[in-house]
Amino acid sequence: MYLKRTLQPLALGILPLLLLGAMDTASAGSTVWLDDLETPGTSRLGTQWRGFTDRVMGGRSDIEVDVAGDEANRHYRMRGIVRTENNGGFIQIALPLQSASGQPMNAGEFSGVRLRVRGNGEEYAVHLRTTDCRAPWNYYSATFETSEAWQDITLSFEDFKPTRFRTPLDTKKLSRIALVGIGRDFQAELHVSGIGWVK
Repeated sequence: MYLKRTLQPLALGILPLLLLGAMDTASAGSTVWLDDLETPGTSRLGTQWRGFTDRVMGGRSDIEVDVAGDEANRHYRMRGIVRTENNGGFIQIALPLQSASGQPMNAGEFSGVRLRVRGNGEEYAVHLRTTDCRAPWNYYSATFETSEAWQDITLSFEDFKPTRFRTPLDTKKLSRIALVGIGRDFQAELHVSGIGWVK
């Protein structure tokens, strides 16, 4: 097992990742990047990624996150062991989308999420939260498969399904986006060099 340490949750079970971050106000083709690692440490929104696991609720999963690659190929790397024991079963890195005043992000002009990723062949998920999500277990989820090669993946907003509630996704009220390994026992390794919205 390559994990040499378990990141311990801080207050409220949230673990800041000091080296994470990147909304690109310029678009690349039809994509507007929230984070393309132009400036690791700070997102284009001025927010920082946070990582946490099921240990916030008594689970046993482990996570390790860093910035990998050289300057031309910099990316975030989320590695960990997802364990379903003790009612657990997830690891994730999440980016707040709300403004400093608490206003949600309006992505109504876009059609979905764009990812630039590679991984270990496992399935991962993108979770979206809006101001309609009242409980920690409320979110909208869509899954994607990884391979060892870098690939651009587009997930339509229509692909995102609500979890443990029935409110339809309102993309004008986004509060958080997360990349998640969830739901089964497995070794996770996900590399991300870009995440944003696609028109």
